[in-house]
Amino acid sequence: MEQLISQIHKFATKEKQEYVHKAKTLHKEFLAKFPLERLQEMELEQYALGVHPQGSFSWWLEYNTIPLGSIKGGSANKHIIYYKKKDGEWFYPENFENEQVAWLQLRADILKTIEEMGKENYTPIDEGNLLNRGSMLRGKISYLYHADKLMPIYQEFHLKRFLKELGVDEELLKSRDTLLLNRLLRNEIYKYESLQQYDEVLLSNFLYTHFMQQEVVYKIAPGDNASNFQNCVTNSFISLGWGNLGDLTQYNDFNELKNAFTSKGYYNQNKSAITRKANEVWNFYNLQQGDQVIANNGTSQIVGIGTVNEEGYKYHPDFEKYPHTVGVTWETVYKQGLPIPPQNAWKTVTVAKVPKKQMDEWLQGKGTDVVVTEPFKGDSTFYEKIDSVLSRKGQIILYGPPGTGKTYSVMQFLKWKQQAGETHHYEMCTFHPSFQYEDFIEGFKPVAGENGTVSFTLQDGVFKQFINQAKNEPQKMFYFIIDELNRGNVPKIFGELITLLEKDKRGVQITLPQSKLPFIVPTNVAIIATMNTSDRSIKMMDAAIKRRFAFIECMPNYEVLERPIDKLSMSPAVILKALNNKLLHLQGRDLRIGHAYLMEQGEVVTSVAELKDIFQYDIIPLLQEYCFDNYSDLAEILGDSFVDIEAQEVDHTLFNDNDEAFIAALESHFQVIENEG
Repeated sequence: MEQLISQIHKFATKEKQEYVHKAKTLHKEFLAKFPLERLQEMELEQYALGVHPQGSFSWWLEYNTIPLGSIKGGSANKHIIYYKKKDGEWFYPENFENEQVAWLQLRADILKTIEEMGKENYTPIDEGNLLNRGSMLRGKISYLYHADKLMPIYQEFHLKRFLKELGVDEELLKSRDTLLLNRLLRNEIYKYESLQQYDEVLLSNFLYTHFMQQEVVYKIAPGDNASNFQNCVTNSFISLGWGNLGDLTQYNDFNELKNAFTSKGYYNQNKSAITRKANEVWNFYNLQQGDQVIANNGTSQIVGIGTVNEEGYKYHPDFEKYPHTVGVTWETVYKQGLPIPPQNAWKTVTVAKVPKKQMDEWLQGKGTDVVVTEPFKGDSTFYEKIDSVLSRKGQIILYGPPGTGKTYSVMQFLKWKQQAGETHHYEMCTFHPSFQYEDFIEGFKPVAGENGTVSFTLQDGVFKQFINQAKNEPQKMFYFIIDELNRGNVPKIFGELITLLEKDKRGVQITLPQSKLPFIVPTNVAIIATMNTSDRSIKMMDAAIKRRFAFIECMPNYEVLERPIDKLSMSPAVILKALNNKLLHLQGRDLRIGHAYLMEQGEVVTSVAELKDIFQYDIIPLLQEYCFDNYSDLAEILGDSFVDIEAQEVDHTLFNDNDEAFIAALESHFQVIENEG
């Protein structure tokens, strides 16, 4: 601890002390605007986000007091009640009659929490208190009215991380009450007399700077060819364009920001592009103190490395090209640029996450002889979602129409994890109607004996063998992949394993009924399953199975098909979208066709010949199955040129050597549908 205290003394520079003074001035402004007696009479419109652009109580908490601890980012739901400008309606807990009734309860609960925090011996607030729905909101309000009892730190993970680093007994870290943990942290720090001279704001900044080493860093391009980088270094920030969006603090959540991209005409209303770019801007806006940033020049050069500081996000309407900034302390600036292997994915990306291990290898000169293009394909945010849900639940099901790349996404996720530095092992099996418990866990199997006799011996199934290996290598992550989950009798196959799937049952021991041996599912095991929704079997799944799995939907991705085909005036994306629009109308959302049908070996088809084969041998047979040989529906989906309703058959002459008839049939039908859309 002596070494840590010495580091704190060095950290407390004149600049840091000036920052603390600025934060404390802001704190006084907040209390002058919202004294406790005013809080007792506050109206909902004075509290909530969304009513006025700036100035509300919630706006001050999230956007105007960041130096006093940030609760920025995520959804506006954290404020319990807010006004949704786009929809013109209030969001509030559904168990209340209206927003005013909900506000009376929330205001009472805020006052009760502040009162409780003022007591010498803190007692956790009642479960029914609405602030229990937003621990960060509860923490920030409590700190602002009782700064002498708390630290300006509001996330449970951060509090526990700092307490652990300070050597606090892990038994004390089992509490989920962030106010209790916060008080514990403050007491732990200020028990050292030499630290009592420092304000809690400075000490919190030190904890974030010293201990919050993230697993990812953020690559941000400071203008074309790093044209704005010198300005960033001079002013200690990283900057971003998209000035027409205005001040980002006006957007309550990601969807509001995405809607702004649409309303302001960005990217020709291309929904996929808008979602991608809005996600980049949202990630920039939500950078937190302690996050690492690398500034790049093009795809193969780093010009600077820094750490997000306490200044946070600011909007500068007077900055012509790059009005959005986030405070960054630049630790390293490469005047000549640091060469790295070309990152082709950076060509069209301004803000991107990079595994910290990858950056460390670049800095150490490792891997520079290897060209890293795209070790996985797709939007990394999808893999981040899988990772987050797996961490919480332990097993997931990727579901969607056939051809939406579910199994492919699983394999890309594993590549993504590997690139992030994870050491893991995976195995895959496919469920089918004859797959049994004995194949999965254990069972007696026939074995040929002498003289033509047959005996039965107890044999381990594929999952039990997998578990045994996972138990022997606890330092490695093990992923068990189940393809076509719904084709098997899932409850019968899993048997008593259903109990052990729950995250809090990992490590719990049961006795297998046949071998009488103990069996556990260790914590380093995750299960990823895939299933098609074309048979609507997700609705008929066993309730116990559905409760133990998380579900992530995979839908057709039209953007990957935006490639021209010779001789055709439309892309495969237009064709697939038209097909699916008809299917949606006639058969429902589950009976659609995925983008993989128009791809070969991971690449979009590029010739009419390939497209003809896919239509004749893949798409049309699938549509016939969907329509139960109802040729009227089939004709509405494919067009009269493809289907003879009276003869109840498909016109296969369109697939002969001459491409023109096939092209004419496609364009006469699908171009019309596109124009109608």
